[in-house]
Amino acid sequence: MKIKAEKRFLKASNFEGYLEEVVCPICSPPPNPKHIYETTDGIGIWECPKCSILYASPRFDEPSLHKIYDNEFFFDKTKYDN
Repeated sequence: MKIKAEKRFLKASNFEGYLEEVVCPICSPPPNPKHIYETTDGIGIWECPKCSILYASPRFDEPSLHKIYDNEFFFDKTKYDN
């Protein structure tokens, strides 16, 4: 489940895109998730108290993920050349 909020743009190394806040993808929304860790870019790792899954929030939104994974950095075609 997504939380509606203003999206923030993040550029880190070969990745760039808009971030969105999310809650547990299984229990959404869980009561008071536990904040485990936060990166220097502000990406938090959270633990759901109901199902114990760990998830990142904020994370790149779907359009940004498509652009990231379509990047040649993620797909080296030389491995598939005959």
